[in-house]
Amino acid sequence: MDLSTSPQQRQLRLEVRGWLKANLPWEYGAGIPPRLEDLGEQVKFLVQWQAKLAAERWVGVTWPTCYGGRGLGPVENYVVTEELARARAPELIGRIGINLAGPTLLAYGTSDQKSRWLPKILTAE
Repeated sequence: MDLSTSPQQRQLRLEVRGWLKANLPWEYGAGIPPRLEDLGEQVKFLVQWQAKLAAERWVGVTWPTCYGGRGLGPVENYVVTEELARARAPELIGRIGINLAGPTLLAYGTSDQKSRWLPKILTAE
């Protein structure tokens, strides 16, 4: 079994790493997410971060492009997740939507449901 990454996967890793270095709210790999005393401010910070990631399609990487994803596979999703962790990026606030509700809508939702809910799940709206 060959577990080496493809040239496309290596390029994706470099792309997301470069984006994170340019967009993290602190030094790449060195900062830690703030723990704000006010829960509302904490949620606001995380929603803004997730919306910024979603605008560049770094959320829902395996989702179809027509719904805001990148249409990539599970290995590519792992590459992005690994780079987010390596960078010490804030966690996504809408993980249940991204990992459970979104895929359920993709599989079983109507076109109207998909158009209404999927973009908002990615941005944590």
